[in-house]
Amino acid sequence: FLPDAIATTCEKCSEKQKQTARKIIKYLKEHKPNIWAEFLERYDPDEEHVAFYKEFLAQG
Repeated sequence: FLPDAIATTCEKCSEKQKQTARKIIKYLKEHKPNIWAEFLERYDPDEEHVAFYKEFLAQG
């Protein structure tokens, strides 16, 4: 679900999915930065959605 959420900027996400995605992303960034980096390398290698992550996390 998370790769699709990133690719579609969570357009199809329910509120519950948005909350879950925020929790997962925040956890990975804070506690598992190497896994977060691998995730980004795989699902956003061109950094097309960086602004989305920042705004998305700021909303939660």
